[in-house]
Amino acid sequence: MENVVFLNKETVTSQDLSHNAILAYVGLRMIMSRDMLGVDGDSAIDVVSPVRIAYQLNKSEEIEKSFIDVIKQGIEDLAESHLITIKNIHKDYLIDFTLLNLDTSKDYFIKMERSEVEAIMSSNEQIRKKVPLLRYFLAIISTFNQSDYMGEMRGKVGGMNMEYIAKQACIDSRRTCIRYNETLEKLHLIYVYRSNDKIKFDNSLKQINNCYSRYKDRDLCIKFATDYENLYGYAHTIIKTKKRKDEADNNRRYAAYYNQICMGTEYPIEIVRQVKKYIHNKNTYLQSEIDNKYTSKRITPLSYSEREYVEKLKSQLRDEAPIDKLLESLESKENQWGEPDPLDESDNLSEEIV
Repeated sequence: MENVVFLNKETVTSQDLSHNAILAYVGLRMIMSRDMLGVDGDSAIDVVSPVRIAYQLNKSEEIEKSFIDVIKQGIEDLAESHLITIKNIHKDYLIDFTLLNLDTSKDYFIKMERSEVEAIMSSNEQIRKKVPLLRYFLAIISTFNQSDYMGEMRGKVGGMNMEYIAKQACIDSRRTCIRYNETLEKLHLIYVYRSNDKIKFDNSLKQINNCYSRYKDRDLCIKFATDYENLYGYAHTIIKTKKRKDEADNNRRYAAYYNQICMGTEYPIEIVRQVKKYIHNKNTYLQSEIDNKYTSKRITPLSYSEREYVEKLKSQLRDEAPIDKLLESLESKENQWGEPDPLDESDNLSEEIV
């Protein structure tokens, strides 16, 4: 477990701490974890240099002065927030770490790998961008769902909205969050599943939140997100219209009649007409939904869930040839036919994709 560092969730998501304070906190917790300071409730007082903290954070022998300045400011911010006590300052700091101790049996915590911090702090970003980027990463992993019902996904996948994550990271720009997501993805630290589907919420449609995981857990993220879309996504269900019970019953009968017609059973022409209208109108609706997914204005390929959705739509298309053949036979026996009544388009939307 030496590669894993435990962080107090309340601390890393505190609205009262600066980005620099969070950076210094992470560095100090890394030192405490490695040196076993404050274990078993003992007080933790030690001499710590900003250079040592910097080295813990990115393992680089080339340490910029601006990085040292940020760490110094972070230490002072932690002291002002009464999370640490600075006993003395010469070239280094004599610090009491006691309040940074973490009881994982009582306190809410998140687990962070040292390699993750090193990847961020050794990236090509400027130091003024690395520090909030690290905090944003911590905010994301702090939202991973810890509920028991998550099973193998527990603590590995999260779906909180971007506004919530931004608040946890003290970031006030959605555009900044989007850029940080892209940066963390390039570093292979996180995986983001961006849904193209919506969910019905208070009689309106709301975009489904991004789903997040560590990059190594991306398969679990995809599984969780696509399962969610299949269960709740608006595009994955042909919404049932509110209709009288007799109309719904008629639609079910038309579907049953269609199956029998395909097996060679003959019905009176009026019934066959209604079945023809029902099947044709339903096919028209389904095909329009399929075509909408392949619009010429689309600039990105279909996602996995969208491809799955299209295949479900295609599976519900029904061959009209058997009905046309039966109608042709029946019409040849009739001398005159009236115009069929228009079919209410709502009749086509009663069946749910399974």
